[in-house]
Amino acid sequence: MPVSGECALCKKESELKLSHIIPKFVYRALKKDSFTGRLRLSTEPNRAIQDGEKMYLLCDECEKNFNEFETIFSNKVYIPFKSDGFNNTLKYDGDWLCRFITSVSWRTLFLDIKGFEEEQNPNERIDEKRLQLLKKSEEIMRKYLLKERMNIDYIKNHIFFFDTVEESDGLSNPHTTIQGSVFGFSVGYDEENTSYVISNLSGIIIVTILKEHSQELWHNTFVKNEPGKIKVPQNVKSPVMSEIPRIQKILENYKRDLSENQRKQIQDKITKDIEGFKNSGSYRRIMLDAKLKENQ
Repeated sequence: MPVSGECALCKKESELKLSHIIPKFVYRALKKDSFTGRLRLSTEPNRAIQDGEKMYLLCDECEKNFNEFETIFSNKVYIPFKSDGFNNTLKYDGDWLCRFITSVSWRTLFLDIKGFEEEQNPNERIDEKRLQLLKKSEEIMRKYLLKERMNIDYIKNHIFFFDTVEESDGLSNPHTTIQGSVFGFSVGYDEENTSYVISNLSGIIIVTILKEHSQELWHNTFVKNEPGKIKVPQNVKSPVMSEIPRIQKILENYKRDLSENQRKQIQDKITKDIEGFKNSGSYRRIMLDAKLKENQ
């Protein structure tokens, strides 16, 4: 049945589309790259899913506007990175890259603000000052995406390509953790009241900084609201990167909580198709992590 309501972006009453929070092409590629051809939630490891999170969020017009940025990003950034890695220079003409990152971060931020406002547990609530920062930032991003303003003010977008890792600091399985997962959430830290939105597009990490740390360091990652380029080497020093080890722990718990029945099904599938497993992205990530441990 059609769902009617207020579009989260343009605020017009209309029929709402079932919108992906993280773009569909990311999940589609990860499913194709996975040996099992399935996706699983870290919170429900024994339930296979066919697609990423979707919500009735946007009207048809706003959905089409987002699809425009997503198609360009997929063709010019995501597919080339997945095929050949990132070892050269990404040149972007116009503001499409800034708009793509803003569109992904805005969706996550909009839903997180809604969750924070509806939270009943006092231990889970965020303080009013931080909530106001999030709401102010969401409004700036929303108006930018609607082209009601030409910039995103104090907000900064960054992109980091998590390619083949030669040295690992604090991560035991970086390739499996980052290249084999998809996530997006907003996060804040008490130290200097820093605030971010971080998303992982199975190896491409995009970060929108709402309030940065005084010692923040991002080298060759900043995305301009105009033509520009991203080149190697990339270096990052930021509180938000502490989320990566946390994600690894979540995925380790996911593996631990996988039922014996699910383990057996996966093992049986591998046994029946050894060559298929060896040609999969799942196997490639496992072997890259194994090689990294050997060299340490």
